Parts: sequence; structure tokens; C-alpha cells
Amino acid sequence: MENTVMHDDAKNTLAPTLGFYVHLAAYAKVSISLLLLNMFVAPAKPWIIWALFGWGIGLLFHGLRARLTAPWPQWKSRMTEEQLKKLAR
Repeated sequence: MENTVMHDDAKNTLAPTLGFYVHLAAYAKVSISLLLLNMFVAPAKPWIIWALFGWGIGLLFHGLRARLTAPWPQWKSRMTEEQLKKLAR
């Protein structure tokens, strides 16, 4: 039973980080595609900068959220263990 709880906590901890990495990979692939498109269609007008900037802001906030919320399940699990030890006395 305890292993299942720990497994669920581990999955909950990794979910935001994995979501960020998927977002980062999509950003990289689409950025390269858009850069190539911009170079071939309108090399004199670098409109790609605005697309990368806008999406980059979203990616930044996603990364911050993934890093700032990731410790929550670990903290919750640690507090639960401490409470179980207190109750066992």
C-alpha cells in the first residue's frame, strides 16, 4: 500500500516537469520550422522574432510553474510520514 502511495507521489512530482519538457521540444521543433519558413519566404522581414518571443514567454512561465510546484508532493509525503510516526507512538 505504501509503495503505491509513493509511486503516485513520484508520478505527481514528475508530471509538471515532463509536461515542460514536451512543451520545450515542441517549441524547438516549431521554432526551427518557422525560422526556415521565414528565411525562404521573407528573409528581409524577421517576423519569426515575435512568434518566438510570445511563445517563449509562455514557455518561461510553464517552466517556472513546473519548478515551483514540483516539490509539493514530496513535502506532502514527508509531512504524512512524520504524522504517521507521531500517531504510531
